[in-house]
Amino acid sequence: MNRFKWFTIVLSSCLVLSLTGCVSAIPELTPDEQDQVTRYMADLLLKYDANYQETLLNEEELALALEEQKEKEEAAKLQAQEQERLEQEKIEASKPDDIEVEEVPDYATVEEMADAAGLEKVEFDYLGYEIVSQYPEAQGDELVFAMTPTEGNELLVMKFNMANVGGSDCEIDMIRTGTSYAVKLGDGSYAPVLTTLLENDLSTLGTTVPVESGTEVVLISEVPAGTQIDSIFLYVRAQDGNLEIQLQ
Repeated sequence: MNRFKWFTIVLSSCLVLSLTGCVSAIPELTPDEQDQVTRYMADLLLKYDANYQETLLNEEELALALEEQKEKEEAAKLQAQEQERLEQEKIEASKPDDIEVEEVPDYATVEEMADAAGLEKVEFDYLGYEIVSQYPEAQGDELVFAMTPTEGNELLVMKFNMANVGGSDCEIDMIRTGTSYAVKLGDGSYAPVLTTLLENDLSTLGTTVPVESGTEVVLISEVPAGTQIDSIFLYVRAQDGNLEIQLQ
């Protein structure tokens, strides 16, 4: 009989003897005390068990276990990122390829008006517009030719500066160029540019612009009274091509 078996027999005998005594001699234990006695007995048995091995990890084994756990967590993180990437690719692939993109119209510039009309050594600049019931307005008692609109309409007067940028006086004859104009407003309505006898009417202008100087010219159209101007598009039909210019 080895030492462990001998110790087990002795411990068991003691327990039997203690239980055969007077019942009143056994102290009543609390649940915590009973748990402590149980653990104490288990420790004694393990202490004398030749086959018992220490289950606590040493520092090297603990480091390896932590490294393995870290690798598992990193692999799980990479797998989650890859899954997210695949899901995003599915979403992108499901989008239609034929989505229409609204393109901004390519409007001509005011500076191109001279080239379209075949005018050399001339540049135009847009000065703005006004809506009036008469153009030009009377200046005192001076008698001048003035335009008035038809009933229910007003005059839309578009103003430009025409500058001579050449090295000599510039002769202008717009009737000879055959250039014509039309206007489209922001509401989509069209209106012709009127042909007038005004001295500064660009559509019928015949004048000489001195070198390094300019003159104000106008284009006039009729619009319904009370029209709110959001935008103005000027259409130029000339011998060297047609232009669409956004003035406002």
